Amino acid sequence: MVRTGSNRGWGPGQSEQVNPKANPDYKEVFDCGLELLPQDRMAELSVYAANRWPDQPADFAPIVKSYFEKSLSVGMIVLRAIAAATGRDVTYFDDKFSKPMALLRGNYYPPRPVGAGALDFGIAAHSDYGCLTLLATDGQPGLEVQMPDGTWQSLTVSPGEFVINFGEMLEMWTDGDIKATMHRVRGNDAERISIPMFLNPNYDTNVAPAGEDKVILAGEHLSRRYNETYVHLQSKCLHAFEFDRLSTPAGFGHVRIFKFKARFQERSFVVNLSSKKKHLRHRCNHHPRLTLGHNLIMRISRLHII
Repeated sequence: MVRTGSNRGWGPGQSEQVNPKANPDYKEVFDCGLELLPQDRMAELSVYAANRWPDQPADFAPIVKSYFEKSLSVGMIVLRAIAAATGRDVTYFDDKFSKPMALLRGNYYPPRPVGAGALDFGIAAHSDYGCLTLLATDGQPGLEVQMPDGTWQSLTVSPGEFVINFGEMLEMWTDGDIKATMHRVRGNDAERISIPMFLNPNYDTNVAPAGEDKVILAGEHLSRRYNETYVHLQSKCLHAFEFDRLSTPAGFGHVRIFKFKARFQERSFVVNLSSKKKHLRHRCNHHPRLTLGHNLIMRISRLHII
């Protein structure tokens, strides 16, 4: 994954950090996804990157590809049921998944490391980033799901059964009709394997709630969340920060902040602020040890309009 810059191929332990309040996850992963034809205008996007298959075993790729296609079909059946249950046309999701950013993953959870502490997880508490996850397991315990009262409940399923997780994109898209599933794997003294199929819509699908005057592209949302998760991409990701005071240029008046993004560029970052009528930019120095998970409390005193 480090070589390709995409979620394709093998990722070692501690290559992901799904929760910035915990240490990087100690699981290992193998990812593959949908590939588009070279002439497709979206084929160069990282979410449709070429798969990287091992040379051995020889039948690995055909078996995985077959499972991928069958899982897609099952996922669409579930999505049609969700559409009907939430008062939408049963085919509401169909055309939005014609080129799905689907990701099939093999998770390998080794035995919980000796000396692991309270911040060490096979995968820390999180909700999936996309729409729908079909999770198959080898039957070993380890998965925990957060209940509405905040407690954690162990969940074990037999091989051949799916755990269905709803993701944050689906919660946003349905304006909260569907709630994202918070879950984690602490790990124990046994190995565990799980195979999640992450079913996400086409890159250019608007997943903003119906009726809202804004556009949230599914691909941009998913790419941002990947950048926040993969350790080798975290230095390039977009971060959200907090303000304690904002001073605006003379004569500019009060600014209500709707968006605040900072893209790290080596030792500095560019801040883009957007109000209803004005767009502001400010270049700031950034501390070399500032990493994902830190909230930067800023006083901005000099801004210029762009």
